[in-house]
Amino acid sequence: MNHDGTLLASGSVGGGRAFVWDVASRQTTWKMRARWVGLSRDGAWIAYAHGGLVVGPVGGTQVSLDTRVATVFAFDPENATLLAVTDGEVTEYLLPSGVVAARYPKELVAVGFSRDGRSVIGQIGDDVLRWPDRSAPAVMARARRAVYRSLTEAERVRFEMHRPVV
Repeated sequence: MNHDGTLLASGSVGGGRAFVWDVASRQTTWKMRARWVGLSRDGAWIAYAHGGLVVGPVGGTQVSLDTRVATVFAFDPENATLLAVTDGEVTEYLLPSGVVAARYPKELVAVGFSRDGRSVIGQIGDDVLRWPDRSAPAVMARARRAVYRSLTEAERVRFEMHRPVV
């Protein structure tokens, strides 16, 4: 269901039919062949499993992102990122390109974004896992630390000489 409760996406385990419903009118607005579906918070994007992972604007052109069937989906608040759980592994896709941004190999059964989109929350068994701050400055800071740790001592000296002052 989208955040304001006006649209509902439903999949079908037995029949392979899925729908997007207008809740007020109780009418379908879009039909597809799928078993599992996920709707973005604003109801503009949909992800579903039909012979693989498919994503796109509701009623628009969808793109196949993966041949594996995903069972859980989560869109970030800006619809710029999709998380899809396939066999316990979470794949993070950038939208609309579908480029794989990251893979999180954990035995996850549920995943979602925080309201502000800065954190990812996942469920592993009875435990909850929280990924760190995903904002651009935080991601860049983590990348810089990872690169810095991989440098030799001489490379670190050169890096420090050219480091911008913030």
